[in-house]
Amino acid sequence: MAQQADERMMISERIAPGMLPRVLNSFDMTIIFVAIVLFIVNASAIQQAHQAAFSYWILGFLFFLVPGALVTAQLGQMFPQEGSLYVWTQKALGPFWGFFAGFCAWWPGILVMVATGDAVVTIWQFVDTGGLPKAWEQGLVILAVLWFSAFMSMLRLRMTQSYANWAVVFYGAAIFVIGLAGILYLTGSGKSATGGWGTASNWSIHSGQWTWFGFVILALLGIEVPLNMGVEIVHMKAIKKYLFWGSLVVMFAYLWATLGTMLALPASKSVGSTTDILQTVQVGFWGSHTFAVVMGLVLIWFFVSNTVVYNYSFSRLLFVSGLEQRMPHQLGRVNDKTKVPVYAIVTQTVLSSIFVVAIFNPWVASNNTQKAYWLFQAAVTVIWCISMVLLFADIFLVKRAFPEKFEEVRLSAISQVFRPHAKEPGHFDQFSEELLERLQARIRRLLLCTELEETLDLAGLHRRLVEMRVLDRLNKEVQVAIGFGEGDVGEIHRDVAWQARRTSRSGGRVGAFVRVFGSGRAPPRNVRAPQGRVVVNGNPG
Repeated sequence: MAQQADERMMISERIAPGMLPRVLNSFDMTIIFVAIVLFIVNASAIQQAHQAAFSYWILGFLFFLVPGALVTAQLGQMFPQEGSLYVWTQKALGPFWGFFAGFCAWWPGILVMVATGDAVVTIWQFVDTGGLPKAWEQGLVILAVLWFSAFMSMLRLRMTQSYANWAVVFYGAAIFVIGLAGILYLTGSGKSATGGWGTASNWSIHSGQWTWFGFVILALLGIEVPLNMGVEIVHMKAIKKYLFWGSLVVMFAYLWATLGTMLALPASKSVGSTTDILQTVQVGFWGSHTFAVVMGLVLIWFFVSNTVVYNYSFSRLLFVSGLEQRMPHQLGRVNDKTKVPVYAIVTQTVLSSIFVVAIFNPWVASNNTQKAYWLFQAAVTVIWCISMVLLFADIFLVKRAFPEKFEEVRLSAISQVFRPHAKEPGHFDQFSEELLERLQARIRRLLLCTELEETLDLAGLHRRLVEMRVLDRLNKEVQVAIGFGEGDVGEIHRDVAWQARRTSRSGGRVGAFVRVFGSGRAPPRNVRAPQGRVVVNGNPG
């Protein structure tokens, strides 16, 4: 059992927190979730299912999105590390399967970035009718999108994320306009362009249409992707909040855009075109092609920015692979100034570019270009679905491997993913809450050899902690937050008690220096690297 535990302990768990800054808050994580999961062009493609489209959406939400959010919340709070599925599967099955899961989760990002670039081309052809008719011209546009995303991803994450936030907010406004266009058409014409709303059979699910359920599942992939950047989250609460608000936004947006498109355009004549949503805007806003073009430009901006989000979020999987020495170690390096994995970003952008050049070039006929493109996208679908199977399998395997930690997180995760503002049981006054937050923050960051800025009355501190049972709470929080073993948390408790006794004997206040192994600076004497053990005044307690 000890050998198995050592095998499942990852190098990246110890190193990544000291290499990457914590800059992502709840809003940032929600933005990333929406950018990854919400491809609003799917509202055009599902029009051919008629009113049954809403039934399939609801089934997808109930049987995939909501369970996926619950599973992700549980695993994310148990192991909030860089790499999400890579880490969770290694914890459940060991290094080989962890790397396999990481590959299955990473590889789709390579070709999805090509897909977002292709979406830019398609929407531009609506904006500029007849534009970009040749495959090589389309390829140049996609390459420009890819390398712009690489440039933005190599900037400081806080700067890049702020840019992405604005793009997704405007994207949300465009989605609202799409649904509003359908309502305006309905009120203006007095009837819907798609009939049969009162016919029950149009809403029912038929055995020959189950492919639409598969389509909905594909439209909802990517629930766990924001947690590829687990150690870059400012606070653990962001995990529950992004899953709650992100899921609500995705559900509303897909239903709203599907409704607007179906009200303004006849579903019976739909061919699932990407630009149906823009045609909806034109029809709903009294035939204004100009306004539809404006919405098209907003969507182009989003898909360019979306490629940026894919690039930096999926690069973290390569980064973890480099740290774990499953891939070249250079992939596990970060830029000294920007603190982002530049080599990983460049590597996956190069790989995406190779696919673009292979598919969109002057020597390939346009018909063959489409066949090759859809062949690669089909491969992405299969591989990404394998990673989702592993995600749902991990919850059972992790429960078997870490039953105590699973139970500690389970009740909180299930009760709060869809009640993000609910308070945890137990009462703590303001002092203890602030102290607990401070201790949690320092321990989860592994402290990076920083010093407490002020002098503490450690004897009084320890006495107060014991009286309010904060140390009991801290034990659970630490284990949940960074996966400390039981002995490690006990050692923290002993260190505080030991220093308190020492302070009491000296009869006064002493300066306390709390350090943890994990950064480029030399650790205190006698500190052991595994598990990030806490030391007070250089003494292991």
